[in-house]
Amino acid sequence: MSPFNQEKILYQKKSRYNDITVTQKGSYVTLYSPEDIIQSEINIKQPLKPHLEFNRYLLFSLVFCPKPSAILVLGLGGGVVPRVLSAICPEAIVDVVEIDAEMLKAAENYFGFTTSSRLRVHLEDARAFIRRTRKEYDLIIVDTYCGLNLPQSIDNPSFFKDCGNLLSEGGILSVNLIPFDKLFMEKRLDWIKQALTNICLMRGVTRLNEVVYAGRRPVEKSNLLQNATFLKKRLPSNLKTRQLCKHLECRSGG
Repeated sequence: MSPFNQEKILYQKKSRYNDITVTQKGSYVTLYSPEDIIQSEINIKQPLKPHLEFNRYLLFSLVFCPKPSAILVLGLGGGVVPRVLSAICPEAIVDVVEIDAEMLKAAENYFGFTTSSRLRVHLEDARAFIRRTRKEYDLIIVDTYCGLNLPQSIDNPSFFKDCGNLLSEGGILSVNLIPFDKLFMEKRLDWIKQALTNICLMRGVTRLNEVVYAGRRPVEKSNLLQNATFLKKRLPSNLKTRQLCKHLECRSGG
């Protein structure tokens, strides 16, 4: 039986890098890659209101860095996160790195994603981009899953060190992780902490995803709450930043 028997299939493509399926059920458009893993989902009636929990957790990064001028997103999917970031931070330059041109086509054709002079897509390997760029970023978001796996070029300590080297002094690195077990998660937290000594963790409730926020400076929850208040009118209504601050687990220090 097809896993999409209750959904209308809008697009299917087997590219060099991904098996991509886009479906629609009512006003919801969903991107699967592969067919049993949801990578992106939007309500086309409210495209700037992120539907998936881990998308909201990635956007929560702004509470750590409320006025970014340069943002880097590694991994496009349906383009939900970079699109919302660009709308929230219209003064910022948002660079997106995506290796798969077919993923970009799916985002443009079915998720309303469009590029501009301030929202740019680089079609190349994320690891290669990190190594070649000399640009400094205030926020770097890593969301590069292929199914349930991180690419080998990214799943190592040197990658996170290189990301840390691109961050501005007050910048934040946010990493979407799918922990298979406690050992898996602690190993990757250790890699990130080797690059950026102050980390915080948001654990998924509705999904397995956990998002790590890492920076050079210690985190004070009182400052995060102030930033959440500052951002409140600009953020999607379903991004409850003050509530999320209460669930944040922080591990600061060398």
